[in-house]
Amino acid sequence: MRVDPSAPERQAQVGALLVAAGDDEGRRAYVRGRWLEELNWLDRRAARAHGWYVALRLATIIGGVLIPAMVGVGPPGNSGGGIPSAIPFALGLVVAIAAATEGFFRFGDRWRHYRRVAETLKTEGWLFAEASGPYAGGAGAAVPFATFVDRVEQVLQADVEGFFNRVAVEKQAADTGQPKAG
Repeated sequence: MRVDPSAPERQAQVGALLVAAGDDEGRRAYVRGRWLEELNWLDRRAARAHGWYVALRLATIIGGVLIPAMVGVGPPGNSGGGIPSAIPFALGLVVAIAAATEGFFRFGDRWRHYRRVAETLKTEGWLFAEASGPYAGGAGAAVPFATFVDRVEQVLQADVEGFFNRVAVEKQAADTGQPKAG
């Protein structure tokens, strides 16, 4: 079972889920092979998107602040020494590239999306492990586990449908020349 070793909470949750799944190896395989693998994948994607988002936003913000300061100092030869004009120009290109890349890939939206889906899966896992919410009072272990599987699959299906709906909306907007939907 691959569990992110840097996440003791995840290890505890997986352990609780495996206990709640009982001795049925099929249930335990679902917890490890579907729920855990999807959750780890979402966490990795969220971390990567967050890293790109922060790096690109910082490049845009810092560069956007530095360019006017550099231009204000003026070209070399002024009383203050000045800054060669190529430096603010190059920094302007970096800012434009960073802003365009973030606008195209929408790493901030991706990060929030992956994080939201991952947190929903974690919540379902804890509810099942603690026999609460929709898993409370089930008649035997099979009923709550079937509910757990159904709800996890609904979360994952909604994620896939949301992705394809967004792609379809963006393609339609591109085909008609209209702005993308948020």
